[in-house]
Amino acid sequence: MAEFPQSVPNLTEASTNLYELIKGGGLAVYPSSDLDLAISWAVAVETPRGWKISKATQFHKVDVVAALGMAGLAAIRGTGEPAMLRYYQSLAWPDQFPLPGPTATRIENDPAYVAQRRAETEACAFCKAPLGQNRIQITVDTAIHAGGCPNPDAARDSFGDPVDEAKPELIDIAGIGAFRPKK
Repeated sequence: MAEFPQSVPNLTEASTNLYELIKGGGLAVYPSSDLDLAISWAVAVETPRGWKISKATQFHKVDVVAALGMAGLAAIRGTGEPAMLRYYQSLAWPDQFPLPGPTATRIENDPAYVAQRRAETEACAFCKAPLGQNRIQITVDTAIHAGGCPNPDAARDSFGDPVDEAKPELIDIAGIGAFRPKK
């Protein structure tokens, strides 16, 4: 797949190419009522640079016709090599037709991910506990917990908020330190 910027020159070239393919009988498509409808709504407008795909009214959708023009131009340019053909060529002649390796960057090597992980594991200036995502940046290299530093020994409710265990209106669920209001 290749990027196709939708600039006026590119769209004019794609539209002109589609017009020539249709006029010359060089276009074959699968039967599709949606495509037939979109083509019936499309209007070819001649400009000084060539043909342009437009629509008769603003309510008509002709995006599929514009995509057909882009695909036709890619096929004429030779950039639309079938992926399965390339795969079978690589199976038959691996030295002559090697498959490209993975192009995705490992997340551990992504600079944005590394910066996020570093920020999440950075220690609070007051309590030295990891800051996580809830933080207030004090200076360029100093941050504190947003909402105050956590007390790891304090009882917490199921939302992680500190709970006063001495309050009689709270009960401990299953004896694991998960408090909720009494009913």
